[in-house]
Amino acid sequence: MNSVDDIMKVAYKVENERFTSSTAMNLNSSRTHAMIEFRRYRKQGNDLFINAIRFFDLAGAERFEKAQPYDGKVSQAKIEAIMTNWSLQVMSRVIDNCANLKKPLIGG
Repeated sequence: MNSVDDIMKVAYKVENERFTSSTAMNLNSSRTHAMIEFRRYRKQGNDLFINAIRFFDLAGAERFEKAQPYDGKVSQAKIEAIMTNWSLQVMSRVIDNCANLKKPLIGG
């Protein structure tokens, strides 16, 4: 990537491929997580410098009782709320680990 326009093309591509759906709390709720990392490599003599910036966009948390009117049954919307909240917990661990990396991942 050589310009801000190149970065914006990637950002728009990611945004267009995300899955959204209506919930009781939000008509256009993101149902997916996204992580984008941009790296800039610079060589100075025999040294290689790497600058990185990471963007995280997480699906919104859902309140189980608001996933659908309570009818005594576990609906598809309630299952999605449970899975979204569970995946948010997992992604928070990923973000914490990324933030605490001392060195970039080799090849990743």
